[in-house]
Amino acid sequence: MKTNKSSLGLLTTLSGVIALISYVLVAVAVNYNFDVFADPTLILTLPEVNLLALKWSMITDVLGYYLLLLPVIFFLQYWMKDKTQWAKTLTFCGTSYVLVGSIGAAILGVAWPLLIKEFQATNAPETRENIQLSFQLISELVYGGLWNLLGMLVGGIWWLGIGIFLQRDYKALGWATILLGFCSLLDSVGGMLELKALSNIGLNIYLLLAPIWAIWLGIVIRKTTTSDSLYL
Repeated sequence: MKTNKSSLGLLTTLSGVIALISYVLVAVAVNYNFDVFADPTLILTLPEVNLLALKWSMITDVLGYYLLLLPVIFFLQYWMKDKTQWAKTLTFCGTSYVLVGSIGAAILGVAWPLLIKEFQATNAPETRENIQLSFQLISELVYGGLWNLLGMLVGGIWWLGIGIFLQRDYKALGWATILLGFCSLLDSVGGMLELKALSNIGLNIYLLLAPIWAIWLGIVIRKTTTSDSLYL
């Protein structure tokens, strides 16, 4: 398999940069109320929400945390094909993480601004209550279901799997990958067991470590030159 390692490395690094932009845009949209990351339903009742920043935070989330990782996911499958018979299974987990996560972000990118606008435009208690229930339901379906339960589960398995092999050649990067996988699974398991504190620990580390990891991996790919390492 011949691939332009410079382009792949750049694309992977770009995914991390855009993911960090997404993180910052969410913070800007909610006036740096970081409690929103753990409880998104707070967004609806905040006094001043920047709807444009909120919308673009989800668009950049789709690209940064998810879609731009697809090339490196398939490259890592090729890289691991002689190292483990589980390479395709791990790739399935990685692509599932991307698909599930990007669908969730796309839903929120449309639903959140719409519901917030409707909530702010009416003073009728019954209408506001219905909008609030709809906002909560959609948020829980995406956060609790698509992202934190399913997405973080398959994503955690993928990161743990590739981390085991990465650390053989790249100790620091490999262990960081394993840590990312562990935190993702911590978030997922915490959600399953309804242990919010446990889930929040995993989520908060993931949100910052995932972009840093992508930038790091992209730089490593661009620098590698030998066939024993991440050679393209």
